[in-house]
Amino acid sequence: METQVETSTPAPGHADPFGPLFVKWESTANAHDAKGWTSNFSKDAVLMPAGTPTPIHGQDGILKWAEAAVKIWNSLKIQRGPHRVDGHRGWASGTFSGNVNLPDGNKMDVSGSFLSTLLNDGKEWKVDASIWNINLPQ
Repeated sequence: METQVETSTPAPGHADPFGPLFVKWESTANAHDAKGWTSNFSKDAVLMPAGTPTPIHGQDGILKWAEAAVKIWNSLKIQRGPHRVDGHRGWASGTFSGNVNLPDGNKMDVSGSFLSTLLNDGKEWKVDASIWNINLPQ
């Protein structure tokens, strides 16, 4: 199987295999749809958001986290970076920016980087593991 390493804009003649997944990730986050956002993950996925002390395992755990997160996130914009495809597995990286609600009622712009491993279940690509950081305000 051919391995491709692409940047955020696929080379001519190469489809963007992960495009639909990241469009759905962003749109469900912006719609505050925890269940829809969780559907981007494989059944046994692992998620480690910035600031969490241990990974979150499985769709049930990810849904519980997402139900709280959608109350905090106001907006999300993903900028895709390099990615790689190896048959039914791959990885994708990039940056994100957004806006969140703070506990004191104020809002704050945030940004960071992410790395996700992806799995094709025969129908579509799903996130199998994801981790991200958040850049501290300067």
